[in-house]
Amino acid sequence: MTIVTSFLCLLPGVAVLLRAPPLLQDMTSFTDRPDIEQIHMVYHDHIVNFIPYDRASLKRHAKWRKQDMQSKKVALITGAAGALGSATAATFKKAGYRLSLLDMNIKPLQERWEGKEHVTCLPCDLTDAGNIEDAVDKTVRMYGSIDTLLTIAGGFAMGPQIHELTEEKWDSMQNMNLRTVFLAARAVLPHMRKQQSGSIVTIGAQTALHGAANLAPYVVSKSSVIRLTECMAQENQKKGIRVNCILPSVIDTPANRADMPDADFSKWTKPEAIADVLLFLASDASKAVNGASIPV
Repeated sequence: MTIVTSFLCLLPGVAVLLRAPPLLQDMTSFTDRPDIEQIHMVYHDHIVNFIPYDRASLKRHAKWRKQDMQSKKVALITGAAGALGSATAATFKKAGYRLSLLDMNIKPLQERWEGKEHVTCLPCDLTDAGNIEDAVDKTVRMYGSIDTLLTIAGGFAMGPQIHELTEEKWDSMQNMNLRTVFLAARAVLPHMRKQQSGSIVTIGAQTALHGAANLAPYVVSKSSVIRLTECMAQENQKKGIRVNCILPSVIDTPANRADMPDADFSKWTKPEAIADVLLFLASDASKAVNGASIPV
């Protein structure tokens, strides 16, 4: 492949490219285009390519570069070390996304993704506003944008009835399931609004569609995620941003199998199947879907 080292204006509107060591390989994309006529000749014992060198060619080159970058979308995933987060990261990576993976438990992320191209693992306390804002800023500086936010971080706990419930147990569920979504969305939305595009997918729960005994903190936190999703969808629909929520029942994870060994695992939803729904909601194929809560 011919490499650009200098331009010699021998003729009006014509540039000369000399064969040389690969120093500026990026510029050779001109010579890869079939719609640009090339004339080869020998000039002082060097191979010379004459190609059109005008403003239109440069604009086309810039457009191709921009399209190439845009084709590699960026997904930021919170709670990426968990069972659903891990399956989602794998699904989005296979689909060609560049990934920013956030979790307090950074070690399993590093073990799985170390050395993988276009994957960044960031330790982050997702209940801390400063932590999440720093992680979002690092992601934008590294990749240039955030096209999809997946707020997978969360947790579940049975609890006592309301009259026996401590503030600590109440706050724990609200922080884990609701605060993490709020802080992540608040940090990412200004970037999506600036680029006039983006998709956010939150994780609610089918259990949150109605009240249940001994589950008040969990049900309230997850039902609040559903309402928060709807609010964000309304606020940002004119900015090219879609916000949707999925509602899992019981996810087939090792932890759930250990907690409920007598259950019928065949009725549970596998993380990989949920990840496929998340990928659909992140894609342009779901551009008509906004503010929805989808059981999975």
